[in-house]
Amino acid sequence: MPLAWQIIVRYRDDRVLTPLLSCTRRLAASVGRSARPFPLLAFGVADSHAHLAVVTDREAAGELARRVLIGLHQVLGRRAPLERARLVAVHDQRHLRHLFWYVLGQAEHHGIAADPLREGTSLPDLLGLRLNAGWTAAHVRAHLPRVTRTQLEERLGISAADAGPLRADCLLESACSALGVGGLSPRTEVGRVGLGAAVQVGDEAAGASELAAALGISRGFVWRLRREPVPAALVAAVQGQWTLRSALAERPEGAHSPPAPGPGASCGSARRSFRYWLHGTEVGYQPRLR
Repeated sequence: MPLAWQIIVRYRDDRVLTPLLSCTRRLAASVGRSARPFPLLAFGVADSHAHLAVVTDREAAGELARRVLIGLHQVLGRRAPLERARLVAVHDQRHLRHLFWYVLGQAEHHGIAADPLREGTSLPDLLGLRLNAGWTAAHVRAHLPRVTRTQLEERLGISAADAGPLRADCLLESACSALGVGGLSPRTEVGRVGLGAAVQVGDEAAGASELAAALGISRGFVWRLRREPVPAALVAAVQGQWTLRSALAERPEGAHSPPAPGPGASCGSARRSFRYWLHGTEVGYQPRLR
């Protein structure tokens, strides 16, 4: 009987799954929602396909694959038919360890430089830098107890030790990434929560005027957000993102920008609600991989 399963999904014509950064974030959020009832260890997106590693039986793995495909259609739009998910059996612990790192290392394996903070994988969730699928850390501890936080940080390729001056121009993107969204509107609940976390994180480093300019909101709204309650796990995620993104922007080559979309590039509708997620257990969860 197999120990676990690898799930591979792609479009039939092998086109790029997520041509935009916003698509990558929506895909990651969708996988996190679809896989919540399953013992998922990791997921990772290459350019044209995605991998998942899950410790379960064949029937449950098939159900997870079905839910993931439905979720991808919902968040990316029906740009093309999706291929039937491929399931590969994992028969021993050594294979499982190899698969875990392989899934998280899709960018390195395929030579993809467009995702420097690995937003197309569950790595940010495992490190507490994003709240989409932080619950996967418990499954990693249970099934891969030799995996450490240091190893995960090494796979990311940049750490808090590389930190330099915090840059106000990186703060908004840090909050978006921590929530796994493409943008933050003060008119939406998730937008206000994300902006509130950014204000709390940036408060000691910048004044109200600088924060307002960096976040695209008014000074008055900054003052209002200072009084709003924000989940501690989200504040920690934004702080971590801001530290890493500021360090990345200070590298000689500068901050990495995602490639411009090609003709017809789209990632579907952005109308999916995050209300249930904000009031669920994800907000209060913080990984403890050491």
